[in-house]
Amino acid sequence: MKKVFIQHWPFVIFTILVGFFSGFGQTYCLALFNDVISELTGLKLNSIAKVYGFATLGAAFLVPVSGYLIDRYPLKVIISIIGIGLYGSFFLLGIANNIYLLFVAYLFIRFLGQSSLPMVGDTAVSKYFGQYRGKLLGFKNLGKSLGEGFIALLVIYCLSQTDFKFTSHLIGLGFLVLLIPFSFLLLKNFKEKVHYDEKEHVKKVRKKYDFFTAIKEPRFMILVLGNLALGFVLTGVFFHFKFLINYQNWSKELWAGSFIFYSISQLIFTFITGFYVDKKGSFTFFYYKFVPLIIGFIILLLFKSKFACVLMFISFGISVGMANATGTSLYAELFGEKFLGKVGGVSWAIVVVSTAIAPSLFNFLLENYGVKLTLCLIIGYLIFSSFLLRYSIHLYKKEKK
Repeated sequence: MKKVFIQHWPFVIFTILVGFFSGFGQTYCLALFNDVISELTGLKLNSIAKVYGFATLGAAFLVPVSGYLIDRYPLKVIISIIGIGLYGSFFLLGIANNIYLLFVAYLFIRFLGQSSLPMVGDTAVSKYFGQYRGKLLGFKNLGKSLGEGFIALLVIYCLSQTDFKFTSHLIGLGFLVLLIPFSFLLLKNFKEKVHYDEKEHVKKVRKKYDFFTAIKEPRFMILVLGNLALGFVLTGVFFHFKFLINYQNWSKELWAGSFIFYSISQLIFTFITGFYVDKKGSFTFFYYKFVPLIIGFIILLLFKSKFACVLMFISFGISVGMANATGTSLYAELFGEKFLGKVGGVSWAIVVVSTAIAPSLFNFLLENYGVKLTLCLIIGYLIFSSFLLRYSIHLYKKEKK
């Protein structure tokens, strides 16, 4: 691993950079603008949730296009398209004073920021660094974790010092003056080819697939349906965090500050899981990743202290860290690198559809059934999803015997 880092440190830093900037397209960041957007557009929170949901749904249909392009074009081209697109999207968000402009801004922020940018880093690592995939995904997610630890605090600080328009335009400008130039510099001498092949234990169990055979199998859909729970649940929770902090009598600052613990725990468990993924493969850990998330929601349900907020975010971070190290890695182990972007695009599109539904569905549940029952439903759903993942892995392992 030391040799890999010495030879390819610019690429590693590139993946960290991509991971950090992807945070601006995630719900935990965009939800902080809800109150301001409500004032500017005159929309209530449930209406903003619907716009956000429909925009995310539209983004889901565009995600396979990103996967296709990532498989065909150089990283510099993809990053340029994404960076310019996100600059325009955040500029539009800053001036959005009606439902139509808001929809377009959300659509491209979710498509490019939530989906395409993370896919670039994940796919590049999984394609080109087979036997070191788990550890390098850990470094890639260092940037994602830093974003989750500091972006929420940065946005709250900017909103306290200036207005929403300036804050949004400043974020957009960051993609032009930081992401694109630094990506070009870091990728200057990087050759987009397989630098390190798979370990023998992965080669022995991998079946030869073509793209359409892989995605048509029922077990693939079972795998994806089980896998989408993490993004679906956290999108709903982060978007409607005000219900939870009111229920627990927590402050907005405590919520945002706890993302630092979420970031740290996520980072630690991305590296820990990545280390074991490189030794034993992704299968062993994939279906355990919801266990810490379930524990986090039990803490949220039963305890009301400020320390409970921190423990909850630590639990969330552990689950996300495990998911970071096993997600794309598992697809690479199952299907190979040739059409990894397209397989990832299809899978991610289904996940994004679920995150499109989450804001409106959670709004309905929280308003009509309250926080306590909603949390019980979430816990039950996560347990069910864990069994789906375990069953799907059983089906793939059964074939390999």
